[in-house]
Amino acid sequence: MSTADRLRSASLLAGCSGVVVFLALLVSGPQDLPEGATGDEVRRYLEGNLNGIGWLVFAQAVAFGALLLFVVGLRLLMRAGEEPGRLLSDLAAVGGLLTAASFALKASLDMVPLVMADDYGKLTPYDDRTLRALDLLNRLGETVGDVATVPRGLLVLAVSLLALRSRFLPTWLAYLGLVVAAASLVGTVSLGWDLGFFSAAGLVGLFGFAGWVLAVSIVLLVWFRWPSGPR
Repeated sequence: MSTADRLRSASLLAGCSGVVVFLALLVSGPQDLPEGATGDEVRRYLEGNLNGIGWLVFAQAVAFGALLLFVVGLRLLMRAGEEPGRLLSDLAAVGGLLTAASFALKASLDMVPLVMADDYGKLTPYDDRTLRALDLLNRLGETVGDVATVPRGLLVLAVSLLALRSRFLPTWLAYLGLVVAAASLVGTVSLGWDLGFFSAAGLVGLFGFAGWVLAVSIVLLVWFRWPSGPR
């Protein structure tokens, strides 16, 4: 396979998988319980939202696999424009792998009540201590999502910096990525607490990442046109 064919295949892989990642990120779970919920409140909450939790777990599993493919395709494109170095493409790969791992970990935590529920979707055999532990697992999953803003920001940052250097993505998209990366990294300071500006930055980073992935995917599918390497 020629270099041009490999680049086109990588562009197609990243573009298609990125669209899947975006769609998976659109799926949201049920509203969280307030802190200090009793075991009975946790039971009613979980039993009433098992279907929503199931769809969320499925979306996270899809996002895990699709993001891995997205990163593979992007890294192939980045390496073609980063000769002879590998710093930014390696940084993007590490950030992408850790972000995908956070999807897998969160899906595993969210799946626990699905596994524990009986055939009728009930959790009646479990005592209050066990049910409160399930609520703690849910909050642990939220913390995983907060911490994942760091590798997510590093992924976007590495791709954007190389895009500015090699022009394998439009300049406007590279600058957009820098804004999303900065918001993701700055928002990590809040780690889920209400700290005003930092919490707002975290929200920008979260929703901005989904939009950035979609924008990159569309560009790679309709704009990318390296004949034999970066322009």
